[in-house]
Amino acid sequence: MEEIGAKAQQHDHEKAIRERLKPLLDLYKVSRYRLDLNGTQGIDAQHMTPGGTPERTGNEVTGASRGKRGTRGGAAGGAYGNFLKNNGQPAKAVHPDVFPKVKWVSAKDGSRETDVMEDRVAQFLPGENLLLINADFRVYNDLIDRWAREFEGQAAAREVCQDVVRGWFEQTLIEAVIGIQALKDSKEWSITQIQSALSEESLTMAVMPRYHINFSVKRDIGSKLGRRAE
Repeated sequence: MEEIGAKAQQHDHEKAIRERLKPLLDLYKVSRYRLDLNGTQGIDAQHMTPGGTPERTGNEVTGASRGKRGTRGGAAGGAYGNFLKNNGQPAKAVHPDVFPKVKWVSAKDGSRETDVMEDRVAQFLPGENLLLINADFRVYNDLIDRWAREFEGQAAAREVCQDVVRGWFEQTLIEAVIGIQALKDSKEWSITQIQSALSEESLTMAVMPRYHINFSVKRDIGSKLGRRAE
């Protein structure tokens, strides 16, 4: 029964996040980087090369070891372009969903290894377009505890607080993933640099600002639970 409820909440989060972000999707198509010829620092534009050798991360969720970082240079996504240039068979362009799938994992239920993603908020698996969020992360749980105390005594207060906090953490992380991936076709961002920006540490940094998440959580919890218990 709890599993069905969790799936229903996940669906609700996905729908709400998509509706909130849909009018803003054009903002995630970042403008092209432009050199400032009047800038104070010189840049060797001829040696700006796109892409790079990707970092081998293995399957971190199951505890597989990581490889070393890749090197800079090489074309990002060049295989498809080379295929077209070499007069290959006609192919239909694929436009994948920019929104990653989300799955919450926890060491408590065995869905996360205890030494994987420890004290990190999330892990992004680009090959699966999957965002794994650590339900044990202390910053996330501190926010739940804070608002559960505010509404202590009201029925299902903690469950409501957890659901609302979870929804806003999901949106923050989804926005971070979508925003960084929009840079991957830029020659100023190598594949290794994109991987670094989507690392567990970078995603953790993305949720460290508290003000806007707390403001949104406060508003949503208030709409669901009403006034705080005196």
